[in-house]
Amino acid sequence: MSIKRYFKIAKNEAEHSDCLRRHIGAIIVKDGIVVGRGANRVSEKVISCSKKGWCIRNVMNIPRGKGYDICNSVHAEINAIISVSNSLLKDSTMYLVGYDAVTGKSVENLDCCENCKASIVKAGIKIVYIRQSDDQYLKVFVKDWNCTN
Repeated sequence: MSIKRYFKIAKNEAEHSDCLRRHIGAIIVKDGIVVGRGANRVSEKVISCSKKGWCIRNVMNIPRGKGYDICNSVHAEINAIISVSNSLLKDSTMYLVGYDAVTGKSVENLDCCENCKASIVKAGIKIVYIRQSDDQYLKVFVKDWNCTN
């Protein structure tokens, strides 16, 4: 399967997001097979921002990349990782896509937060493809990440 096809699957996963700001989707691929999926969303026992109709980060005017500690959402990368058995994570590949929940435009310069990076490293994922725009992506070799967590 092509990178473009994997990004399309990740974007479809992002449609399950319940975030009012960004819809992020992640898939994990091992030996050409999609083995894990995740979207940024809250756990089943928490009322999502989309159900409440407001986002605390929007109310507090917190910029992108900040204030994750006050958000109840679990990131797409983490949801994808926890959906896969540990034996399938080693040397797998992750594809990450994001788009604005209001405009539907791709999130430019998308990146993983430090906590997600640390979880990806610990999981043994080898490569992460991050869509940067509709036509561009970043290929990251996880071994090159210098995680502080």
